[in-house]
Amino acid sequence: MYYSGARVQEIATLTPASFRFNGAPVVKLFGKGGKSRYVEIPQNVAELLKNYLKEVGLNERDAQDKLLFPGSSGKMLKRQSIYLRIKKYLKAANKKNPEFDITELSCHTLRRSKATHWSEHGMHPLVISYLLGHSQLSTTMVYTKVTMKQIREAFAKAEDNEAQQETPMWGPGFDVVSAFRRLSTV
Repeated sequence: MYYSGARVQEIATLTPASFRFNGAPVVKLFGKGGKSRYVEIPQNVAELLKNYLKEVGLNERDAQDKLLFPGSSGKMLKRQSIYLRIKKYLKAANKKNPEFDITELSCHTLRRSKATHWSEHGMHPLVISYLLGHSQLSTTMVYTKVTMKQIREAFAKAEDNEAQQETPMWGPGFDVVSAFRRLSTV
C-alpha cells in the first residue's frame, strides 16, 4: 500500500494479474471512475510479492483473476477489514520491537506519506498526481506536505542563485524612464 500510494479500495481489488515482474516491477491499480494507472514498485517488494503469490498458490495461470488478499469468505475485503489487519500487524511489530512505536496508523496515512516522500525526493507534482490517480493537481497538493528539509534546501538554493547573479549592465544614475522612451521610438 505504501510503495504504490494506492487507495484502500485499490488494494482490496488486486489480483496476481495486477503485477508485472519482468523488467521494472509494476502494479496496475484500478482507481476511481474506472481509471487505471501503473506504478513502479521496488524490487525487494516485488520479491516479497512473488514469494507471497507462490506461498498462497496464486502464481498459477488459472489463479490470475483471484483476489490477492481475500476475506475469510473468499470475497473482497472491506476497507475496515484492511485497516484492522494493518493495526494488527503494527501491534505485532511493536511487540517484537518496542522501538517500533507506531501503533496507530490509517491506510490513508500511508498514501499521504508516500506522496510526501515522492515530493521530498524531487518528483514533480504532476507525476505524483498521476501516480496517486488524482484528476486535479490541487488534490495532490493537499496530500504532499512541505518538510523542513525541503524548506532548508529551497533557501540554500535561493541563496546560491542570488550569489551567482550577474551585476546589472546599468550603473548608478541609470534612468529607466528615458531608456524606455528611447526603446518605444525605435
